[in-house]
Amino acid sequence: MSKDLEAGVQWESSMLAFMHRQLRVKQPASTPKSGTQFASQTAIVTGSNVGLGFESSRQLLALGLSTLIVAVRCVPKGEAAASALRTEFPDADVRVWILDMASYDSITAFARRCDKELDRLDIVILNAGVAMNDFQISSVTGHELVLQVNYLSTALLAILLLPIVRKRRERLNRADDAQLPPARLSFAGSDTVYWSVLNNPRTIQNLLNQLGDGRASFLEQFDQPEGYNMDIAYQRSKVLLLAFVARLAEEYVNPDEVVVNCVNPGLSTESTFLRDGVKPTKNWLLNRLSELFLNAFSRPIAVAASNYIDAILWKGKESHGSFVSDWAIKPYPAIGYSKEGQAFLAKIWDETLGELKFVGVESILNGMKK
Repeated sequence: MSKDLEAGVQWESSMLAFMHRQLRVKQPASTPKSGTQFASQTAIVTGSNVGLGFESSRQLLALGLSTLIVAVRCVPKGEAAASALRTEFPDADVRVWILDMASYDSITAFARRCDKELDRLDIVILNAGVAMNDFQISSVTGHELVLQVNYLSTALLAILLLPIVRKRRERLNRADDAQLPPARLSFAGSDTVYWSVLNNPRTIQNLLNQLGDGRASFLEQFDQPEGYNMDIAYQRSKVLLLAFVARLAEEYVNPDEVVVNCVNPGLSTESTFLRDGVKPTKNWLLNRLSELFLNAFSRPIAVAASNYIDAILWKGKESHGSFVSDWAIKPYPAIGYSKEGQAFLAKIWDETLGELKFVGVESILNGMKK
């Protein structure tokens, strides 16, 4: 498990390790391209009309998935993707459900629909995410948009879906008088967590100092436009998400019922999650260098998406609460092992539950507690 792999943090955080992961580490030859491994099962994939979400959906269907929920914010785009999937997999039930990850109302409505309409729920891939060149505030929640979508909204959706997944599993086990393997809940992670400024104890201390200067919370600090940087915001959102996954799994989710992990697909220029927010800079040379870098180290979208399938199909309880990257369990970033980091992340956890208290998340979590 990731919590036991601290010795590997320094290597994984290096640029050399990134290049090694992208260029030298290969998809396992044992990864199936077709089959019936997911026959009779139901999956939800968020952000599944394009990029990694679409490709991972396609790979699930190729392995016999019976029912797929294409969870997207734009129904026409979702229907276009679903049409392509239905053509390739005519025996599958592919449904398009609206889900706007910037809206708490949309998320809670989506969860209620899952509870009402799905007889079973075996696989959830929380893939939807954003990166934004410019600072933006969600008009609905008032939070910085990357933090909102990648972290807060994803945490809320996970908490709302977990009891549904568990109830469906228990019902199936009783009906079949058998013990099914655990369901799977996989979050979209990123190996950029290793490069986050949050791994620097001085950054944590500066955030603590600002609390002393009168800012009420860390989340409030992250909502400030001063000094906004896309990379910092994106990396931070993924660090917070990984820490959330680790604590959620450790304290509240039984891996005999649901295996919860955070999966890094790796860099792929075919992934389109950047499409809405990231634009070229005014510096032609910087744009060209960035393009060359991305093309040099990008992996094909099918290879990137196979990390999701690997985490669902091959990674068992040993991956519970862990960071899965390049088809293997990897260390947390440095913040996950330091005393200062643990204190900071504990405060973030408390703030997150406070932010989401309107749906009674503490009661939901306590109801799942192992």
